[in-house]
Amino acid sequence: MQLVMGPVLLFRGAKAGALRLCALTVTDDGASPGNLQVEGGERFGPEPLLRHRSCVLWRTEFSLPADAAMARYRIAGREHQVAPPPPAGPRILFTACNGSEVPDELPADTDRRLRPWQMIAADHARSPFHLLVQGGDQIYADQVWHEHPALSLLQSDRGSAARVQFTEPMADAVFDHYYRLYVRTWSAPGIAHVLARVPSLMIWDDHDVMDGWGSWPAELQRSAVFQGIYAAARATFAAFQLGVPADGPLPAPLLNRDARHYGWSARIGDVGLYAPDLRAERTQDQVMGADGWRDVDRALEHLRGCRQVWVVSSVPLLNTPLRWLERLHFSVPGHQFFQDDLRDQWQSYRHQQEWIRFTGKLLDFKRDTGARITVLSGEIHFAAWAVLEAAEGRIHQLISSGVMHPAPPALVGRILGMSGGVGHRIGDRGEFRMHRLPGFGCRYLAQRNWLSLDPGGGEGGYRASWRTEFRGDSRSLEVE
Repeated sequence: MQLVMGPVLLFRGAKAGALRLCALTVTDDGASPGNLQVEGGERFGPEPLLRHRSCVLWRTEFSLPADAAMARYRIAGREHQVAPPPPAGPRILFTACNGSEVPDELPADTDRRLRPWQMIAADHARSPFHLLVQGGDQIYADQVWHEHPALSLLQSDRGSAARVQFTEPMADAVFDHYYRLYVRTWSAPGIAHVLARVPSLMIWDDHDVMDGWGSWPAELQRSAVFQGIYAAARATFAAFQLGVPADGPLPAPLLNRDARHYGWSARIGDVGLYAPDLRAERTQDQVMGADGWRDVDRALEHLRGCRQVWVVSSVPLLNTPLRWLERLHFSVPGHQFFQDDLRDQWQSYRHQQEWIRFTGKLLDFKRDTGARITVLSGEIHFAAWAVLEAAEGRIHQLISSGVMHPAPPALVGRILGMSGGVGHRIGDRGEFRMHRLPGFGCRYLAQRNWLSLDPGGGEGGYRASWRTEFRGDSRSLEVE
């Protein structure tokens, strides 16, 4: 059996001596990929998850022994190795922004385009990662507007989308775009190698739908065209990134069984991970809706007793505020370039109360449990580091992106760095500032990058290191 895509491993849980995983594969002739066989002989059968034309996305739920240094599984005639997490905690790889708004921005040469993933694969061969956390924009679907002539006409005038019907041919072209994009992206050399060997936990951001999804005006978000595009993005995101049907019921580690959002919470021993969904309920005036906010409390309660909690916020929780620039953009009639990116931020003047509320929940949890809390984010296409100092203790913000997205101009990073060193208040909860990256001497590094999070810091903590395409590794940072 020849697979068109996969296997892509998804993390389902680790307890009672078993590492529970899901393997996603795609065949293009409707044929089953066959049983998945693990070392020792146990076999697990696939089930169809999402069909499109002649292609079928298959899901195989299986488990590996959690006490082995290396475990093996075989599917479609090929064997792959997985490293179960040790008692000291998982070695975690964090990535974000795996593409570009304009495909031509990426190098045409495959080796140059995929160099970060080839470097990750080499790192994994030396010292295996146990978990891959993908923090948003796993695909860049912005070219969806070119998939049908009627959509192309809206490319330069999105405002007119509110007056256009979303036809069946448009829906088919849009769904085909997302489906093919996942298959093409995750079949690329380097990426496919890592995804078959390191189980992933993923949360989406705007480009998994379209640029700025959730921050467009309400009349556009509610239009038939925008909702039709979102429905296709949602169905393929749920299937390819989470391994579930779009409309539920959703299994653990997902928090909302009714699929009103796709936030999740997971534990590996006393290491916890939590990713709120910052897109499914987003509008220009809110980041999360009632369901998302209710599940913040559920997620943190699930992680009570963890010594280290990683909070995956697709948009940075702590970053240099640009509210003055946002107000300037919104004072000009019409939709301005970068306007949706500014509205996306937690520090947007329309989201400040939610920003303070969410930060306060993390600080309250830290006060009550004593857990180390570190926020992981991508989105901005820089490597950066912020620290929040509060009465309850310290929270680190590690920003890493993009693993594939071209780096912004270095001058932009220097300008952001000049204003980032001052303190910024979060209501009455504390003050944060951007710090210089260890070993790099700058606050914003314009370079394709990713994060390695390694157990072994003081008192059972973790050490973080930014890995970059050309400048090597940062000095190790202990996140206490």
